[in-house]
Amino acid sequence: MTKEKFNAYRKVQFSGATNMWDVKTVIDLSDDALTKEDCLDIMQNYRAYEEQFGEFVEDLPYLQ
Repeated sequence: MTKEKFNAYRKVQFSGATNMWDVKTVIDLSDDALTKEDCLDIMQNYRAYEEQFGEFVEDLPYLQ
């Protein structure tokens, strides 16, 4: 997993635009930066990636 993919997932998550279990919509909202396999991997390893890549996501409006 890359930081860019994890951040793409988190951006969709923080947008509140969809239920994160709706993987097809997550992929669409990530501008196809993510695959189904990426989403499932992130769901299974979320805490580890959060620790690895940091707690905050870059470029989110409320973090600027």
